[in-house]
Amino acid sequence: MNHQLADQLHSTYNHLWQMIDLLDPAELETARLENNWTPKALLAHVDFWDDQQRQRMEAALRGDSAEQGFIYPTLDNDQRAAQDEARAWAVVVTAADTARQQLIAFARNLDPATLEQEYPAGERMLSPVKLLNHMVRHTQLHRQEINR
Repeated sequence: MNHQLADQLHSTYNHLWQMIDLLDPAELETARLENNWTPKALLAHVDFWDDQQRQRMEAALRGDSAEQGFIYPTLDNDQRAAQDEARAWAVVVTAADTARQQLIAFARNLDPATLEQEYPAGERMLSPVKLLNHMVRHTQLHRQEINR
């Protein structure tokens, strides 16, 4: 199951890039999606949540978040998207590629028992298998935004 999820994370990221690759350089910076983000801001968003959710799962597996849970970012998605407008495209691409590769490696290295177990994270339980499946869907949904 862990290899299947890792493969899905890889595949959905590649499909996202297939959509991004259809855009010309100006569109990456200026086109507006339905949520008013640029494609560059959308890729930065995927990068941000890939990194955050991997760190969240790592903390739960170590037991670090058992008492305090996940500390949510201070900026919301729209606020981060506005900031990401100023980032260079090459920086966004490098960060997104790195974050996705780290998420894939994390998923691939989980043993089946660890993947299926639930971990305390504050008042909630964290399920790596559910969260990794969510990250697959997250990327699919953002690919569809660009497609539209």
